[in-house]
Amino acid sequence: MINIKVLNFRTITVILYGLFLLSIIYPTIHKPGLMLSIIVFCLYFIVMFFWERSIIYDSKSVIINLFFGFWIIWTLLSMFWAINQDVITTYLIYNIFYFTIAFIFSQESTLKNFFDYIRFFFTLVIILYLAISIWEMLTWNHLPNSRFVKMQVFTFKPTAVFSNENDNASILMLYFPIGLFYLKRSKNIIVKFVSIAMMFLSLFIIILNGARLAILTIFLILPLYWLFFTGKLTKILTIIFLILALLIVSFYWTDHYYLAKDYIEFQFSTLSTETQNVLSSSIEVRIELMNKSFDALIKTWGFGVGSGNFDFFMNPVKSIKTGGIIKNHNLFLEILSNNGIILAVTFIYLIVSSGIFYLKMVFKKSELGLHYLLMILFFIASSIIPSSIMGYHIFWIMLIYALFGYREVHIEKTKDACPTN
Repeated sequence: MINIKVLNFRTITVILYGLFLLSIIYPTIHKPGLMLSIIVFCLYFIVMFFWERSIIYDSKSVIINLFFGFWIIWTLLSMFWAINQDVITTYLIYNIFYFTIAFIFSQESTLKNFFDYIRFFFTLVIILYLAISIWEMLTWNHLPNSRFVKMQVFTFKPTAVFSNENDNASILMLYFPIGLFYLKRSKNIIVKFVSIAMMFLSLFIIILNGARLAILTIFLILPLYWLFFTGKLTKILTIIFLILALLIVSFYWTDHYYLAKDYIEFQFSTLSTETQNVLSSSIEVRIELMNKSFDALIKTWGFGVGSGNFDFFMNPVKSIKTGGIIKNHNLFLEILSNNGIILAVTFIYLIVSSGIFYLKMVFKKSELGLHYLLMILFFIASSIIPSSIMGYHIFWIMLIYALFGYREVHIEKTKDACPTN
């Protein structure tokens, strides 16, 4: 039996960790919060390992924790061959932080309602980002860290707490699996309606921001989900909300409505017509960045150039064909070029194996399996939209949430298998 004093202290450390974690909501002030979270995690680890002497683990959680632990070691080792050692310190803090999240998930995700708390937390974060985005669209003002403020440009494109509009679109895109989960599982009609409203508003912002990969992903997946995985009530609520939203916006925000309408029509009209100019074609730039990522891997014999060092590998000469762009714009290529083939292959294994498991659960009629499969798919798409997500820790929390989702699936499967009196 766990000592009640130990349990209370453990609970306090988790709560403190969560409070310091709130700093991730605003990326430019996250570093003090990260350091405090890591310090509190050390106390948590001492309680779990030396006081309770009970570490919860299974084969999948061990692999996840080993991956993030090995990433820390590899980042330290890469100091010996990295072009710039200073940036590695920042990435080392990030890696330690991701390990703390993975470890706490591995220990706490067996507790009742743990995953519900994570979904609720993420929903509150998205509500905050949406509120800021609405303010930006209506006033054409932005928060200080927005690139539009630095450029002294006034635009209706919302960046929320991020530096550019693509980052905002990427994180809003990750809400869709959560919103669809509430639509499917909640019995509260208000929760269903709010979920629909948040998804429609997120989609509207994503289209305004011109995040085309996000638009394509959503328009490929959502109609299929709406047709085959939703009930009659959800279908009716969706149609009602769409009609009401169009009427309210067109009557009360006429100028904004026509401006947004023209811009959305422009986005769809140019969706399949990328220019052939290398400097302006996002597709050709991404292909060139892919080539440079493999070039960095080959020139370092598969070890990678060191965490955060791809930017320095892309010197002015190498970045001519990418129009001056020096970041990978693809998480998988970023890990491959910076950290080498071992970490990249392990990371891909974690993503693919989780996706395959959830797909198998979908065939077994598991609603949670479908939810986590969507989380994996949307994460893959959202991780290759921004220039980099290494400093945006909310992405990593939701990835780890998706990786550990197998536990909630197993818990539900066990409940369904148990006969009820």
